[in-house]
Amino acid sequence: TAVNNGCTSTDAVIVNVNPKPIVNAGNSSSICYGSTTNLYATGGEIYKWDNGVTTSKQVVKPLVTTTYNLTTTNSFGCSASDYTYVIVNPLPKANAGSSQQLCIGNTTTILGTGGVNYKWSNGITTASQRVSPITNVTYNLTVTDAKGCSANDYTYITINQLPKANAGSSQYIYNGNSATITGTGGVSYKWSNGITTASQIVKPI
Repeated sequence: TAVNNGCTSTDAVIVNVNPKPIVNAGNSSSICYGSTTNLYATGGEIYKWDNGVTTSKQVVKPLVTTTYNLTTTNSFGCSASDYTYVIVNPLPKANAGSSQQLCIGNTTTILGTGGVNYKWSNGITTASQRVSPITNVTYNLTVTDAKGCSANDYTYITINQLPKANAGSSQYIYNGNSATITGTGGVSYKWSNGITTASQIVKPI
């Protein structure tokens, strides 16, 4: 209402209150180190993430736990903000054990550590197993921890062939005489009479 020289007049103005966008940066999530995840926001027409992305959806691969802040603007020019975060879980420390050497025909134990679930390349799903390979072989291991993150390791078994033991030809001697017997095929020797050299002189009765 305005008054001038005793005269009054009235006018009105309308102020429209435009709504803010109902922004949603999406649920927080967790990933394993080295993995990716999708961020998907809703509630606006113009989007701006604090990492510079200007689309509602983006693929991220953080190396550490990271918060992503988002500002959206609607058609009225009103803005609102939200955030989401991605937890980065470390990978388990998979260990398939040290490589081994094994004589053919023998058995050994291989033991994996570092997780709660295990899967060997030969299908075994326990941490430990007994193996009797007949050729050189690699055993690959995947371990998974309680958070579902996996890592790999391997162990290698070298198979050594048995030596060709040879105690020599049978001999005939006269009673009271001695004979030399010589073993071949190895680098160390042990006879049934306790002698530990390749060759010995014997005088059986």
